Amino acid sequence: MNYLNMVRKVAPSAKAGSNQEWLMAWRAVARLTDGITKDDPRFAPMKAVLDQCEAAFSAGDWAEFQQAAIQLRVLVEGKLV
Repeated sequence: MNYLNMVRKVAPSAKAGSNQEWLMAWRAVARLTDGITKDDPRFAPMKAVLDQCEAAFSAGDWAEFQQAAIQLRVLVEGKLV
C-alpha cells in the first residue's frame, strides 16, 4: 500500500475525526516514515503499524488511528510523544 495515497483518500464519509484531522494525521505519518527503506530494521514492524493505521482509517476509528500513530512514533523515533 502506498500510504501517501491514503492521504488522498480522505473522504467526507469518515465516521470520526474531521477530514482535516485525518489529512493532517496521514501527512504526519508520511513525514515520520519518509526515508525508511526495506533494509532498515524498523521497516517490518513499521509496516505492521502502518497496516493498523490503514485499518483504523478504513473503519473510521479515529481513536485507534491515534493509538497506532503513537506506536509508530515510538517505533521510529524511540520516544513517546
